[in-house]
Amino acid sequence: MKVFSFPVKKHKCKGHIIPLDTKLSVTEIPTYNVGDDSYLEDIKDDSDSEWENSDIPTESVNDDEETLIPTESVKDDDETLDIPTESSDLPCNNFYDCVDWLKENKAVMNANIPDDIFQYVIFQYQNGRAEEIQQQFEALDYGMKVDVNGHKMSVDVLGEQHNQTIVLLPGVGIINTIQYYKSLAESLSTDYKVVTIEPFGYGLSDIVTEERTAENIVSEIHTCLQKLGIDKFYFIGHSIGGIYSVVYDNKYPDEVLGFIGLDNTPSNWIDFPSIDLARDEFVYTFNKVFDKYHIWGLLPDEMKKGNMISEEEISLLNYSEEEIKDYEIILNYRNNNQNIMEEIKFQEANIASTKGMYFHCPLLMFIASENYNNKDLEWESLHEAMITNPETSKVIPLEAKHAYIHVQQKEKVSEEIKEWIK
Repeated sequence: MKVFSFPVKKHKCKGHIIPLDTKLSVTEIPTYNVGDDSYLEDIKDDSDSEWENSDIPTESVNDDEETLIPTESVKDDDETLDIPTESSDLPCNNFYDCVDWLKENKAVMNANIPDDIFQYVIFQYQNGRAEEIQQQFEALDYGMKVDVNGHKMSVDVLGEQHNQTIVLLPGVGIINTIQYYKSLAESLSTDYKVVTIEPFGYGLSDIVTEERTAENIVSEIHTCLQKLGIDKFYFIGHSIGGIYSVVYDNKYPDEVLGFIGLDNTPSNWIDFPSIDLARDEFVYTFNKVFDKYHIWGLLPDEMKKGNMISEEEISLLNYSEEEIKDYEIILNYRNNNQNIMEEIKFQEANIASTKGMYFHCPLLMFIASENYNNKDLEWESLHEAMITNPETSKVIPLEAKHAYIHVQQKEKVSEEIKEWIK
């Protein structure tokens, strides 16, 4: 369940909505083979089991919460487990109400989730799994944290000894931002200081209540860079990161020395495809329920296989075992979180906000064959139209997928960037 704001095609793990980018397909709820009960193996044995004796009603899980929640395994203190007991913006008042609501509405979502799965989720919740997920997430520690408007923003800085700086912005839904772009960042850090930013809702950065408009996101990035003492730099923007880059350049024109696009979403794109998610508030609500109680992390591991981290991604990005474990922890706790879901909702408006905007700096844009071979997109023409000075800017088509252009063509991208900046 990831999103990638651009390719109109779907890949196993990247549900591309429109040419933008993301890693968290909000419209895809994983299906499960009803006949396969392997997900029960870790809680059920041949003898009398806690699972068999637990009081979990099949029709309604919240008729009598006091009898359902074992006091020894579930915390009542919301300070311990970061889950509010009530929420005015959800169709349910508590965990058990929400499980009922998910069961009742799974058909609307075309989600083939057997009732046994919901029982499993309740069992996991009652036995403290949600709290464990939170604790695992809070134990993660990488990069550095920058105070931005009273919230923590996670960043990673490589090549600090260099004078020239590159700032890297992710595509929408790239929730493990620092891991995901690590290979390219390391390649460029031999010549430049490379700052990879995890916007709010990504990686280890905080969740915030401010709307995920391009203006707000750009303002937060600017504050972060100011705190780091960075006021002159080159932008790398992957997918929707290109939209935030052009908005930033128009708001702070004296800071951006140049823009490097990784199959970036083009500005001034008038006839972009409509985003399916925007039509359906129900989808948004469904995922907000999942996020509030970290239900993704409560699902059986067998059910998440193929939906969590694809084998293609593991292979291309060469994740270590430790990185895969950290990635899973982030997904368990943060998948479908409110900031990313809202950012997806705002994609159309954020793209439209760039009408009439152009960069005030040189451009080097790499476009992926996955998109420029799609004649309906007119991908190459859209990027060529962004150029105002052909002498200092260019578009380079590369054989690659939208999601993986930075690793499939890492050597070429790195080489071209270094030559271009010279």
